[in-house]
Amino acid sequence: MDRLRFPSAERQTSAICSIVWKEREPIGGEGAGEAYRVDMQHNIVRESRAQQADRLRGGARPSLSCGVERQSVVWYTRAMVAAKRGSRRLSVRTPSRVARVVRVDDDTLRQTLDDVRARCDVAARREADPVHFVHRYERREDREIVALLAASLAFGNVKALCAKIEDALNRLGPHIAETADDAADVHGRLAGFRHRLYSGKDVAHLVVGARAMQRAHGSLAAPFVQAMATGKPFRSAVQAWVHELRERGGFPAMGSRESLGADHLLPDPTKGSALKRLMLFLRWMIRPADGIDLGLWNISPAHLVIPLDTHIHKLSRNIGLTLRKAADFQAAEEITAALARLDADDPVKYDFSLCHLGMLQSCPSRKDIERCQGCGVKPICRHWVVLSKRR
Repeated sequence: MDRLRFPSAERQTSAICSIVWKEREPIGGEGAGEAYRVDMQHNIVRESRAQQADRLRGGARPSLSCGVERQSVVWYTRAMVAAKRGSRRLSVRTPSRVARVVRVDDDTLRQTLDDVRARCDVAARREADPVHFVHRYERREDREIVALLAASLAFGNVKALCAKIEDALNRLGPHIAETADDAADVHGRLAGFRHRLYSGKDVAHLVVGARAMQRAHGSLAAPFVQAMATGKPFRSAVQAWVHELRERGGFPAMGSRESLGADHLLPDPTKGSALKRLMLFLRWMIRPADGIDLGLWNISPAHLVIPLDTHIHKLSRNIGLTLRKAADFQAAEEITAALARLDADDPVKYDFSLCHLGMLQSCPSRKDIERCQGCGVKPICRHWVVLSKRR
């Protein structure tokens, strides 16, 4: 059975129903009445039963990967109620919750997000963010390693993860790059360290591998810049960079029993996850120095992909930057592409303020008067905007 989503006739495109299409018959079954289609401009186009039957007989089928905004053609009938009551070929159900889409013009979206950035207390929020550890250090080689360590451990409750980053840095001493020159010393210092899935051995592999790359190339940036210079896509450059780091750090083979923590600490970019912590590290290194990010790498920030966590994902769905329910790399790319319409040269500049807004507001997935009070994106949130009926 194929599953098709379509807007109901009564509410046009403001509601979504699901139909189970059991046979290659005209949609709606026998006696279901006239059929209609809706194009991407939401123009309703009438189609006779005969035309529909001819089209379906030729093997054409509606798109089965329909979303609210993404479908190329959406099919529905005015006789769905009748079909639900009497047709044996078709069953219909209306979901209890209806997907809502907010359409905001780019100027309004840009103004709203710029206001959120302007209202963000950068100094106060930086102290609550793992990036503040990087700003303690002066030397470039120390900053690169500390940034990689802090971003990689940015997993879980903020207070808990900051305490663990502090613990790891204290163990490694004030001059981390020098300490990392001695792999055995690093493993000894981090023995007994534990943060969620990560053991001290996993973190030691990361630090040792990063220092080995610095010695080989002069910086962590150099191999990444080289990969980008050969014309590799951003994600492929990340994959090559991660592969070299794992080799130089002596990480266990991916997928092995002893690599559980290591695989999560430094994930495989080909697996489809959002790579949130790697994207966070790259944002710190690449974006221009602004009191948060450091701008140490000579790479255009236009290549960056937003570090996608649960806070950014919820906010992005609420303001229409993505419709994907999964917080994966594809969703991150969609959100970044939407933000690139506002600033193609620096699409992820909104990340820090939006992430902390999401954490402060505990952004819900529904309308919540108490939790949404004072939220900067409330004027464009799908739960608060009154959708006008489409004609």
